[in-house]
This record gives sequence, structure tokens and C-alpha cells, in this order.
Amino acid sequence: MNNEIKVNVYGDKGEVLKTYTASAIKIRFGTVRALMKVLNIEKVNETGELLSQIYSAWEQLVKLLGDCFPEMTEEEWDNVPVAEVYMIVIEILKASFAQMNSIGGSEKN
Repeated sequence: MNNEIKVNVYGDKGEVLKTYTASAIKIRFGTVRALMKVLNIEKVNETGELLSQIYSAWEQLVKLLGDCFPEMTEEEWDNVPVAEVYMIVIEILKASFAQMNSIGGSEKN
């Protein structure tokens, strides 16, 4: 993965208390498949739809985020805005697909 994915933990006044970085992400295909069934990127700006999607994929999201940012505590996740969590998931999925596309490099079939 070329790009790092970052997540900020915020304080009560909106200040960034801590930033975590995921630089090497290995996601299982089953997790990606489950997320793709429930996440609709086109509706990210619709708050109600966003919350519904997050609720539908809750277990998969918790596992995915825990795998990518294992050092973060549950309390720290409580201080990350939902919209940012959603965008982090999208970035993780993009990075995963980029990794899949890079497999095999320039070999021709």
C-alpha cells in the first residue's frame, strides 16, 4: 500500500489529541465482501443513509478498523466522528482494491 491512512482522536473541544496511522493493511476478502454488500459510497452525503449503512455493517466495521488500527482503544474510537470513520473505511477499501490490482504486475495472460 502506497498511501497511509490516518485516524484522528478528538478532545471535547474538537482538538486533535492523537493521530494513528495504518501503513500496511491486509484485509480478508470476506470482510471486503460483507462491507460491499452494505456500504453505498454514492449516498455518503445523506446522514440518515450513512447511519443506516454503518449500523448494517457494524460487526464488519469494528473488525476492519481493529485490524487496521490495533493500537487504538475503544474509548479512542468513541472520540472519532462517524463521518470520518466512514471515510476511513472507504480509504481502506480503496487501498485494498489497489493492492489486488497490483498483484501480477505487468504479466500478460
